[in-house]
Amino acid sequence: MLVATSACSLATSFAGYIGDQSVAADAALVDAGSLVDGSLVDGSDAAAQGDAGGDGSATVCRPGFTGATCSDACPKERAGIACELSLVYGLDVPTSAAWTTAAAVPYSSNHASAFNALSRVGYHLVLDQDEIWIEMDAFTQDATQLGVPVTYTFDAPVSNVIVYSFSANQKSVLAKTGGHVQLWSNCYDPDADGGTYDGLDVIQPAMPSCYGTMQINVGGAPVLGFHRWAVSGNDIDIGIGPGPDTKHLDWTFVANAGQFKTRRLEVYAR
Repeated sequence: MLVATSACSLATSFAGYIGDQSVAADAALVDAGSLVDGSLVDGSDAAAQGDAGGDGSATVCRPGFTGATCSDACPKERAGIACELSLVYGLDVPTSAAWTTAAAVPYSSNHASAFNALSRVGYHLVLDQDEIWIEMDAFTQDATQLGVPVTYTFDAPVSNVIVYSFSANQKSVLAKTGGHVQLWSNCYDPDADGGTYDGLDVIQPAMPSCYGTMQINVGGAPVLGFHRWAVSGNDIDIGIGPGPDTKHLDWTFVANAGQFKTRRLEVYAR
């Protein structure tokens, strides 16, 4: 039996609660953005370049994961500093969902069947003007296990993680480091640290297709959270960097998807 703090269909909403956007200095991290020709590009005000998108927004140069610099941008459906990763899945995230089968996930692109041996994986999330790219060593050799985890479970450390962030809520991490992924459709509880949802949550193994999570921790802190896609009710929980308060660091229960016009999740691999 779940207690009130479990991530299930509890009707708790933190919509509109955006939290502190300040970023403390840290010698191990650099400011949101990446290095171009030796200078730092701040992700919060990177210059828009290229053609306007279908929604009227400009295409923004993102040096680091869309090519080494703005002069060598990756072709469509490629990413990485040398454009070495290819698109596996593309998903325009709805405000709410109740996905219990892989076929129910409305991918706009699905190339998983084209991949064999995997060495690197990248997750790309865009929330309006904020954007993040998280790349790591492959934690599976099955590309179908890289998308929304409606039928599989991973709760595992990952290696050689780098982060290119263009969000004031998260710094880039350009030196390879350790991380952790949690991917499942189940309900889950906060870990035994005072009831904090922090990206190292505790799965309820007997409760699949109950809530759902895709979250990545880097250096012990949440950098991407995508939850509540397996159950109808409140909006999806989604965010870049730490969540709105110390009890919801991985965005669990925030129910904030409706705050964003653009919600795009992509998965790449090589």
